[in-house]
Amino acid sequence: MEGAARVYDVHSARALIALGRRDEAVHVLADLVARAREQYVRAEVLAMGHAALGAFDEAFACLEQALAARSAGLIYLHLDPGYEPLRGDPRFAALVTRVGVR
Repeated sequence: MEGAARVYDVHSARALIALGRRDEAVHVLADLVARAREQYVRAEVLAMGHAALGAFDEAFACLEQALAARSAGLIYLHLDPGYEPLRGDPRFAALVTRVGVR
């Protein structure tokens, strides 16, 4: 259940951004990042939160960590709408190719 709650947190942050409640989203993501220092949080989940906030360098750093860990969640990299903010960045297409899903 704890793992599901962490994924839920990042989706909550994304929803708050969409609602224009950036400060709350920043708080939710900061809490998630802090928890990731103490317990496992999938790096690609953190990447979605950073992407929603426009912190692309942080998002790509998390995606690189996920790739290094061979995280199974990356098989949806090219499809998941959580990565939409990153699609216009050339690093995204390169990462999709490296993951091998396209």
